[in-house]
Amino acid sequence: MDEEGKGGIHIQAGGNVGYAAGEKSIAAGGDINGGIRQHEEIHYGTIQLNDEYLQKMDKHYSDSLRQFLVQLNKQLQAEKIPHQKVAPIQEELNSVAKELEGVKPDDELPSSKEYSIGGKFSAALEGLIDISPQIAETVTSCIPIL
Repeated sequence: MDEEGKGGIHIQAGGNVGYAAGEKSIAAGGDINGGIRQHEEIHYGTIQLNDEYLQKMDKHYSDSLRQFLVQLNKQLQAEKIPHQKVAPIQEELNSVAKELEGVKPDDELPSSKEYSIGGKFSAALEGLIDISPQIAETVTSCIPIL
């Protein structure tokens, strides 16, 4: 209470003291330090392949890639990997999917196409290793048989 018996507020934080009563207020001592943080929403990454590519490839390959992505996306979400880190991997896997359009499991692929598919898939796996070795280790156990 202040001298007149009216209510007031006395605040002390660290070495800083403040007092406020009615229309009058007194403050003493200290500095105010701090900052304002802007709330930024983080979107975690998932990989989705172009449906058009998946529809144009053999069911064996599309099913294998979908199963692979289910496991991969679980890991990406569990480790909260940001979308911008996942985007290059998605691009590589979409390139693989496009290369597999019209390819049948029994088909003998020209070596150039085989190397192209393998190289793009390897680039995607290398991207995963850069993001998280644990994710790469987990998902390599379910790599689709191409």
